[in-house]
Amino acid sequence: FKIGGARWAYSFVVMPASGRNVWHISGLQDGRSDSCLYGPEFKIGDLYFQLQFHPPANARVKIPSVRSQPSVLYLVLLAELGDVPAGLLSLKLRATFSIEEVGFKQRIEVKDSLLRWRGGFGPTDLQLEAAMSGLCAADALTIAVAVDILEVQTPRATVLRWPVDSFEVVRNGHVANPCRAGFHASLSRRLEICGWGERPLELRMDLHPSIDATGNIFVSLRLDRGALPVENLELRFELSIEELGYRATSQVLRGDARAWSRSLGVASLPTECSALSGHIGTLTLGLSVEALSCTLRRPSSSPVWTDFVSPDFRYLLLSAAGPSVAGLPEQLHGELSWSSFASVCSANVHALRSSLLSSGVPTQRIEVADFSGEVAQPHPRQMLEDFFRRLDSTTKVVIYYSGHATKDGAWCFRWLPTGQKYPADVTVAPHELFQWNAQAQANRARVPLEILVESQCAGSWCLAAKDAQLIGRVFAACAPSAHAWAAAHGSIFTSWIVGQGPEPSLTAKLFPGGPQVPWEYSRSGAVGPIKIFNADRIGRVVAPPLSLSLACNGSSRPFSSLDTALPSMASPIGMSTPGSTPWSASPNRSVLTTPSPTGWGSQVSRPLSASAGRRRLVASR
Repeated sequence: FKIGGARWAYSFVVMPASGRNVWHISGLQDGRSDSCLYGPEFKIGDLYFQLQFHPPANARVKIPSVRSQPSVLYLVLLAELGDVPAGLLSLKLRATFSIEEVGFKQRIEVKDSLLRWRGGFGPTDLQLEAAMSGLCAADALTIAVAVDILEVQTPRATVLRWPVDSFEVVRNGHVANPCRAGFHASLSRRLEICGWGERPLELRMDLHPSIDATGNIFVSLRLDRGALPVENLELRFELSIEELGYRATSQVLRGDARAWSRSLGVASLPTECSALSGHIGTLTLGLSVEALSCTLRRPSSSPVWTDFVSPDFRYLLLSAAGPSVAGLPEQLHGELSWSSFASVCSANVHALRSSLLSSGVPTQRIEVADFSGEVAQPHPRQMLEDFFRRLDSTTKVVIYYSGHATKDGAWCFRWLPTGQKYPADVTVAPHELFQWNAQAQANRARVPLEILVESQCAGSWCLAAKDAQLIGRVFAACAPSAHAWAAAHGSIFTSWIVGQGPEPSLTAKLFPGGPQVPWEYSRSGAVGPIKIFNADRIGRVVAPPLSLSLACNGSSRPFSSLDTALPSMASPIGMSTPGSTPWSASPNRSVLTTPSPTGWGSQVSRPLSASAGRRRLVASR
């Protein structure tokens, strides 16, 4: 909104709070036990909740699929009531359930998405097993729940409550074990801020009590182990103390990677609250941390060993997404709307095109087309066939697709014919594209084809390529019949292959259903999950850059053909697949040996330092 000549904006964030609700149920044996019972709505902070009780006789019959686990008692978030902030990513609650009549009491602590909290969480059947007979026989129950909202995550901001039990013990223990200026931390906890990548920005927050005679405290923040590669970070930080009614002035914490990685990290200003020196009992800190800016270090090249980048190649970057496009979009992280996948695909194409241009690929060798039904253009088949025919000194053709797909992996286009008013749906199946490629090159030497697929069920293209005996390679975002995931800034697979995000398996905790595993069809004909060697975690991801040479009679010379020398991704240690490259490893060195029909033996070796952390394998020409 605008006031005078200045523009103002505000963001609403749910402040963590706590509360208790008691629900009395009667007449459970009068025939109503065959249906779910709903308790009254109650408010905790700015959010509304409800208890739902499924009598044990039908607990497993009427549970919606959104439920997190089978139970008879749920705490459900009523998102349609209250003030739920837009873009709420996750909510962490601690709930203590008690049922007086059967002597049951159980505490759970859950952090999950808004969608899952709308389904509800509760004690598991295992926890309720001892009380189950009493629940079945009871005619009346008194169910109580005490709720603590511990953490609220929205894009680039996290608000949390940090209860410190028996603060006097923490304070006295800190005084009894002094260090220089008393700056050692007595308590520590993790903090995550989402919105700067496919995985959250992970910080460690330390509490430093009794730093002066009046018992004041301060909080320091530092990058947690394995956090994103931060170059510069700026946070807005606010601290309050519930029991004392104290609120500190908002402050900005900033620093480079070195400052945020120190043992102390970046410290906040100390409190100015004399009441801390005599406080006894629980001390509840309220903390709000917002990322104002964050610069991540970008690798100089793609972390994935592949040779789809060259000034001599020709590229076609396709996208098709939007409300009118048929097929399935990728799964969206957080509370992104289904229609926002169109902007994700646009970001994917932009990221790949920018990466190619920065790698020296001429602009005229990159073609881009968006089939969302809004711009008139040639039929998708005509565009693809024309692309296959225009080879003019091209050594490889590369096609990238980001958009909707069917359950069989076929690409879904929304085509608007030139001069027409209404668009039409067009699907391109893998076998059709491979057939068009073969027909276009029937009377000349085959130019290898490489396909990068960013869509649901992308691994189906790998299987089809094997059936078609494709001369080339397919690099797919996920397995056949599997999901691919996307965030607001782009899909995690595309971000990975252009060197702007972590490997998909590192984001497993953010997305339900396990990690997203990319698939590959290699030039040797092998199909399956991509295997990339890692010295620290064998079979996971990437190892260090290496050089390639040929050894013959004690001498060596450069080898110019990666296609022959490294026919596929490296398999896990001790395993090999048809066409894969065997690995051998020792504690200090990893050696890659590749047979050659000419009798030459090629060898790649490089010392691997155990302290070097996760490094990457990039075959360089």
